[in-house]
Amino acid sequence: MLTNLVLVAVWALGIQLSRRVFADVFSPFCIYISSWCICLFLFRLQLLKYTELEVKTWLLMAGGMLSFSAGCLIFGAFSQKPRRKQVQVFTSLPWLRVAILTLLALDIMGFAFFAMRMSETYGLETYFTDPRIIRADAREWTSSGAIGVLMLLCYPLFAASLIYILESRKLTWLTVLGLLVPAAETYLLTDRLTLVVFFTCSFFVWIYHSKRTAFDRRALYLLTGGVICVLVYFIAVGNLYKKLVTPSSPTFQYSTISGDSELGVRLLDPYVYVTGSFPTFQAAVTDVDHFSWGTQTFYPAARLLYGIGVLERNPEASDFTFYFVPIPFNTYTWLYSFYCDFGICGVLLVPGLIGWFETWLYVRMKERPTVFSTSGSAALAAATTLTVCGFIQYDLILWNFLMVMFLVSKKTCSARTGSLRSVARRPLAGRNVLRPA
Repeated sequence: MLTNLVLVAVWALGIQLSRRVFADVFSPFCIYISSWCICLFLFRLQLLKYTELEVKTWLLMAGGMLSFSAGCLIFGAFSQKPRRKQVQVFTSLPWLRVAILTLLALDIMGFAFFAMRMSETYGLETYFTDPRIIRADAREWTSSGAIGVLMLLCYPLFAASLIYILESRKLTWLTVLGLLVPAAETYLLTDRLTLVVFFTCSFFVWIYHSKRTAFDRRALYLLTGGVICVLVYFIAVGNLYKKLVTPSSPTFQYSTISGDSELGVRLLDPYVYVTGSFPTFQAAVTDVDHFSWGTQTFYPAARLLYGIGVLERNPEASDFTFYFVPIPFNTYTWLYSFYCDFGICGVLLVPGLIGWFETWLYVRMKERPTVFSTSGSAALAAATTLTVCGFIQYDLILWNFLMVMFLVSKKTCSARTGSLRSVARRPLAGRNVLRPA
């Protein structure tokens, strides 16, 4: 009971501090505190009889939370200076349409080649008859080379299409395709979490674009509706993959839910995804017998160094060894990567650096809401929300997304100081150039 009260108190304190320092409850600091406190509170409900967490594990998680919070709050405190002359940011919708059309064409091309490859290997009908066969060979077909680079464009395509809709306040055939095509493509990857990332990122794009600073009724309705849709998809696809917990599955013997509660049994699968990482992190840490010195935390750089011959061993982004806690699980929270690289020092220092960087981009987004700063802050907010599951900030998907959105933003956005009238005479402005709402 005391632990639960502490979690609630820390969450409430985090919200108050975020309001005071950032005048906003959607800061990276508040998102991190909220995500971890909510998931730890759910863990404490013990719908499954997990392995008991040791004091060391609680201290490591608390240290990571304090580190990330310190990085956010220190930057937030020092960024409280007299504001400069207001910067007007404009988005060229014609250029944004060109970017969406280009991304859509390249994305469809990449997935068309991927679908042909999968059809030759497994047959497309396998996706509907027994997708577990494809999922079991994921390590073999996820290395897609140049095709994989094209497939990664589904993320910036989705974000650019959403921003266009928010800017123009209308749907077009192009933006509808820009949203539906990436969402449909997630099924080809036999991955349920990608759609969760799409929704989480979309929610924060809408929050930041509309300049919301409080969790009002409209935000609550959108979040609730989105969570319900994601849960339905998560459970439906899980049922197709035969991954759901059922009264006859081995996992259910550790459940505290009655087998007569069909809804409760169905919700056990998503419950495991948001709570199972904590005991698995504890189990995985005990197996660390040497440090990898940054190859996981800075994986994109390590992969590049390996490619040019500086590193002898091919770095691994993460370990996916299953641990029985007592159910088999293989995600360890983002703290595991830092512990593998630098031990306790990594857990106490690296989250603070990431928190500082995320807050820098977040503050910049508040001052200059460009396509890049808005989508980048939203993507990092989504990654921060999912830190209880793993370390997404290292992923090439994220850095590819940031680079592509930066290029799109450079072409579509223009920042000018002065009055709106003086800017409107610039060649960029016109009937199809809107000021961000």
